[in-house]
Amino acid sequence: MVLYSSIEEVEKNSNTVLTVGTFDGLHNGHKKIIATVLEKAAARNARSMVVTFNPHPRVALGKDENLKLLHTLDEKIYMFSKTGIDALLVLPFNREFASLSAEEFLRNYVVDRIGVSEMIAGHDHRFGKDRIGDENKLQELSKTLGFKCSRLDAVLSEDNFISSSRIRNVISSGDMEAAKDLLGYQYFFSSKIVEGNKRGRTIGYPTANAEITDPLKLIPPRGVYAVFAELEGVFYKSIINIGYRPTFDAGEKLTLETHLFDFSRDIYGSEIRVHFVCKIRDEKKFNSVAELIKQIDSDVQQAQHILEKININ
Repeated sequence: MVLYSSIEEVEKNSNTVLTVGTFDGLHNGHKKIIATVLEKAAARNARSMVVTFNPHPRVALGKDENLKLLHTLDEKIYMFSKTGIDALLVLPFNREFASLSAEEFLRNYVVDRIGVSEMIAGHDHRFGKDRIGDENKLQELSKTLGFKCSRLDAVLSEDNFISSSRIRNVISSGDMEAAKDLLGYQYFFSSKIVEGNKRGRTIGYPTANAEITDPLKLIPPRGVYAVFAELEGVFYKSIINIGYRPTFDAGEKLTLETHLFDFSRDIYGSEIRVHFVCKIRDEKKFNSVAELIKQIDSDVQQAQHILEKININ
């Protein structure tokens, strides 16, 4: 996959099938769009392309101060790299860009700079200033500007639309199994492993401590989860504790501590992806370290039982 970070980098190719959107989470609804782009591009022997934005438009325009995102930019790029798309263009989104009309965006960016033979749009796709570019406007402009446009119906789950907002809600409630059903994969975060206080080693459960540097990344609620920790493409059965270590210091900084089963390597500074399978329990303060260890023993046993049934590769 070729990655472009500005419109100036793009090599124009009028035989391009593309789609445009924010694509936070790259969920099952998004995957239908991407699959259609790939199918149409193959039929036309055309370049397949996705155009997306950074930062998220709602963030750039200050429309939602509490918005949390399913993917960081790096995670989004990683997910698209696995789809088979030929090219990904990440356009910088700001107020100036948001002021472009639907026609200006399609003419000046899509037609004149990228090149397009066919555009695939999701059921709720809107674009241009004040998002007035709806399905009817897109069809009208595509005829004027000389390319084909195809609109896809929504993907449903339990009779409801699959959307990034819906997925954020289920993750925020700790329902990682429901999130997986909507996403089509286990929700994950990516991070570097940083040095912690090494207290886990003293109780027989060393942990890899993650540091999430993007404040907009959505982290599941506090508690203990069965997860897979991915290091250098290898998946390890693990548990993660998300919380403030109330048994020890009840600090103000949220910690994400992953214990990898049957693992003893020094991995400080390594990149890790933690894939959430399900929540085991809420965070709890224990009366003693012995009581905590007994609970962790139980957590590990329960996680082992859960993860044995999951094939994540």
